[in-house]
Amino acid sequence: MGPLKYGSYYTIGLYGQFLYRYPEKNILVVRFGNTDTGYHPNYWKEVFLQLIDQV
Repeated sequence: MGPLKYGSYYTIGLYGQFLYRYPEKNILVVRFGNTDTGYHPNYWKEVFLQLIDQV
C-alpha cells in the first residue's frame, strides 16, 4: 500500500501543499496550500494515500 508499491512519490509542504507524481502513468496531482488555521495535515495525507491506491 502507498506510493512505493507503484513507483510513485508525493511531497508535503509546510502549509498544506501536496504534490503526487506517478511517472509510469504520467500523472501529477497538486493541492495548493492554505495558511488557514483549519488546516489538518493528517486529513490531507490520508486523502492522498487513498487517491494513490485508487489510481
